[in-house]
Amino acid sequence: MIMNPLISIIVPIYNSEKTLNRCVDSILQQTFTDWELLLIDDGSKDSSGDICDEYARKDPRIKVFHKENGGVSSARNVGLDNAKGEWITFVDSDDWIVNNALDIDYDEVDEDLLLFSYYLVSSKKEKLEKMTQCVLSNKNELASFCEKYLICTILRSPWSKIFKREKINSIRFDENIRIGEDTLFMFDYLIGIQSCRVFNNVFYVYNCENSLYSKYKLSIEEAVYAMEKLFQSYDMLSIVNGQVEKYIFLDYKLYCYEDICEHHNLWFRNALVYKFYNRVKRYLDFNYRIRYYILSYNAVFRLVMFYKKMKRKRLISLFL
Repeated sequence: MIMNPLISIIVPIYNSEKTLNRCVDSILQQTFTDWELLLIDDGSKDSSGDICDEYARKDPRIKVFHKENGGVSSARNVGLDNAKGEWITFVDSDDWIVNNALDIDYDEVDEDLLLFSYYLVSSKKEKLEKMTQCVLSNKNELASFCEKYLICTILRSPWSKIFKREKINSIRFDENIRIGEDTLFMFDYLIGIQSCRVFNNVFYVYNCENSLYSKYKLSIEEAVYAMEKLFQSYDMLSIVNGQVEKYIFLDYKLYCYEDICEHHNLWFRNALVYKFYNRVKRYLDFNYRIRYYILSYNAVFRLVMFYKKMKRKRLISLFL
């Protein structure tokens, strides 16, 4: 009888030929060996798919899925649909896990979520995000922890943690959200669990080279949809964290800033945006609220945009 692996490792891949070997090799080098690796090639245009197939030919624990490009959420969902392990972890193809990351006494842990310390790295710096070891053994302790730390990256990202597959159940990444889908997944998962164990040992190395603000732009429609889903899920956590609520609103406003400049009324006259702003404005400073109110008038907004455009042109002319 074929036994299912203890851990399923899901790696979504898109045009990752430069970093994929480092990622997969970090998994192959683990001293813990009871795992399966699901490599999801999301319609890569480079040699990523061939690299995946080569690894699969060498190790039967590696399974490769080739699919049309649909985004990281759809790739992770393919992994979730095919995972066989009791536990599940996610690794992005430009990141990697440290030596012995998977070495845990799984007979001794029965919590629904395992969180680990991690490194943030870029070409300019390396920063250790150290977790304080603890066990949150009931829903009240978990809620208090989330209320305090939900704004932190570790609770808004699927990496550097291990999930129980039975608790994930039918939860999937929302394929209609391009930014924040991982945060929504985490909120949805936290809603349904009762316990969590936090480890201080390092598990993951996150490559934070690229800023989301420069990498992605959203339409107002996309931003409003994501905000609505996030607030709905956040409310089901039954906690209050003003920083999280402010983050949801301000970040998505920034993501769709270019569309707001083109379609002012689609943002400022949107009923959901109005609802969300009134919800979070108590967490915003007075000057920001005054500016937001003034700029909600289309004529004022256009005047400010015109002034900024002229100012940029004058600055550029100084260097010509």
